[in-house]
Amino acid sequence: MGSETDGFASGRKRMDDGTLSQYLYSKSLAQGQTCKYKKPGGRKFPQQLLSKHPLSVESLPAEILVKIFSYLDVASLLCAGCVSKRFSLIASDNVLWCKIFACRGLVKRTWKSSAVDKHAESLAQISVQDKPLGYWKKECLRTWTSSGKAGVGQMLRSINKFTGLPRRTAEALKSLGVHWIVVLKDKSGKEFVVEPTGVHFHDTSVTVSWTAAFWPNLSSLTALQIHGVTWVHLDPSSKVPKKNWPRRRSLVTEYDLTNLKAVSVPIASDKLIQLSCLTPGLLMALWKEGVGITFVMACLHYYHLLERSTLGSATRLYSKWLFKADSNKLQEDIRAHSI
Repeated sequence: MGSETDGFASGRKRMDDGTLSQYLYSKSLAQGQTCKYKKPGGRKFPQQLLSKHPLSVESLPAEILVKIFSYLDVASLLCAGCVSKRFSLIASDNVLWCKIFACRGLVKRTWKSSAVDKHAESLAQISVQDKPLGYWKKECLRTWTSSGKAGVGQMLRSINKFTGLPRRTAEALKSLGVHWIVVLKDKSGKEFVVEPTGVHFHDTSVTVSWTAAFWPNLSSLTALQIHGVTWVHLDPSSKVPKKNWPRRRSLVTEYDLTNLKAVSVPIASDKLIQLSCLTPGLLMALWKEGVGITFVMACLHYYHLLERSTLGSATRLYSKWLFKADSNKLQEDIRAHSI
């Protein structure tokens, strides 16, 4: 017993005089263990000793992870939610996003940070947690997405009497930073995204072209989709979006590529490529030798283009709801007002 006490005391003295790493290293040498990991002085830690206590961020409790995530900015918090399913649930915590919402001035704060109002703050956090998980995250993203659309309605009020379209549609699209991407899907469900290389605005339409150094094999593709993409402005003071800001997709149109010869019409060709047209308004250039794509070009009409490029989702097209009036009820209302 005395030897064990002396050994513990001597080990405690070594930890007080030096560091924990020095104590672990000296203890491993006394036990004759092999060392693999180096300590700051150039010596090594025992591999067997470290394997007994593995450390991982995933193994931390949820409360500690929420505290760590509270120090992240919005872009980093969104990126952390894409790491794993557990991180996604923790990064969608209502208390985190409600505080972000309040700090940005988007909602009126119902609690203060003083010591007197600690009880009121705890009650406010309980009421925040009553909402479904991710509620305040959706509210933040929805508010930030719609914040840049305040002056767009003014641009679309003036109508061209010859075309019946808003005069400033191109200006509205540019002010929102809308651009269009091509998404190619293969038989395994993988997506291949191509960014636009050329955009040309006209009186009633916009022409967009996409080129890439590498295209997937055409025989393995099942669909070609055109998405309208807008940036979610996380910082209202910054007009130029940053690369780590999230982007929102809106499906504009989709083409079936499973039987390309049946749905396309050849319109021109030369020695190298063949140009085919897919309805509506898509041109696809294919190499004559092989099954590769050269470029893709689309003509997008201005009719509801702003709504289709911003108000749809990544999987569904934008649809304008049309409510038909009940003729019987309409006649009854007319009779009632005519008496």
